[in-house]
Parts: sequence; C-alpha cells; structure tokens
Amino acid sequence: MMQYFTTYFDLNYLSRGIVLYNSLKENCDDFELYVLCLDEYTQNYFKVNKKNYPKVITIKLADLENADVELNTCKSNRSTIEYYFTLSPCLPLFLLKNYGLPHICSLDADILFLSDPISLFNYLCEYSVIITPHKFSPEIQSLEQLGVFNVSFQIFKNDNTGFMCLETWRKECIEWCGDYFDKDNNRFADQKYLDKWPSLYPGKVKVLNDN
Repeated sequence: MMQYFTTYFDLNYLSRGIVLYNSLKENCDDFELYVLCLDEYTQNYFKVNKKNYPKVITIKLADLENADVELNTCKSNRSTIEYYFTLSPCLPLFLLKNYGLPHICSLDADILFLSDPISLFNYLCEYSVIITPHKFSPEIQSLEQLGVFNVSFQIFKNDNTGFMCLETWRKECIEWCGDYFDKDNNRFADQKYLDKWPSLYPGKVKVLNDN
C-alpha cells in the first residue's frame, strides 16, 4: 500500500523534517511526503535538492491560503503559533480535496519512524479516522484536561466520515485556536476538539492503544 504523509515546517524545523523524511525512506516501501513550506528558504531548499528527496512534494503556503480564504483571514486575529495550530485540519483537507489521495496521514515534523507504520494504515480497511492518545503517566494525568489525544499523528481516509471530520475540525479551528485552555468552552488550541471524535463518529475512529 502506498502511504501518504503530510507535515509543515519552516527553516527552524527543516533539520527535523529531513530526519522525518529519511526515517520514512528507511522504513517504508512506498510513500509520498507532502511538505507545506512555511517560508521561502524551505521551499527553495527542496527545489535545489530535489534529487535527494524524490518522494517529497512541496506546497507553498500561499497556495493553501489562496484555496482557503478563511484560513488566510486568521493571520490577523491570532498569534503565529495559533495560526500554525489552525493549519492542522486545513492542510490534510486541502490535500484530500485537491490531490485525490485515498488517505492522508498528518504528522508533526519532529517525528522519527523506527519501523514501517503500514500496520496502522491497515486499520483504514475498517476505520475512517485514526488518532493517537497522549497516555499521560499518573504524575501528569491532570494535563488530560488539555486534550486526551495528541495532534502529532492522525490518518484520515478519503471517504464521507474522513471529510466530515476534517471539515468540522477546520471550522472549529478557524473560529478559535487559542494557545491556552479556554475552560468556559472546554477547548485548547487544535487539540481539545479531538476528544469528541470517538462519540461523534462511532465505529469509525480507531484509537491507537497498542491493541
């Protein structure tokens, strides 16, 4: 199975993105990594070194913003980090809509693969969305109020549920994606919204619990 991944980063995380790519190259038989370049330096780096990264497909931030006017508007009403959080649902949704991919796995740029994640993609035969819990240790269990799930690894299938999930998540993040815990409305950044997914899409969400 071809595995489709996406992430985003700028110059400051370029080294981590390269490590991510190399770990995929070492462990995956067949994959593509769609990189949203958050600055011109990153875009030019992959252009100049294209032969070294044949499985990287770059996307300009302007292209995503032109396709999503509401996202672009968010630049004026939130901090840079909050804007980056807002990209979390917008990027995979953009790829499913415009590239016709059968699925997309959205990743943090500082992830390192030590083995082939194909077994996780195999869950797509039964599920439409795959998410990752924090699994906080007892000492820091209180952090779960900020979100049960970690927005560092999600897979979305190109089907009705996958689209609905991303569309709803995008709408929520466009409305609010603050870098603090909004206790009154029970939300935090792009993360807290995921808590509702297992109940919103019963039988369609796979929670990765090592079983």
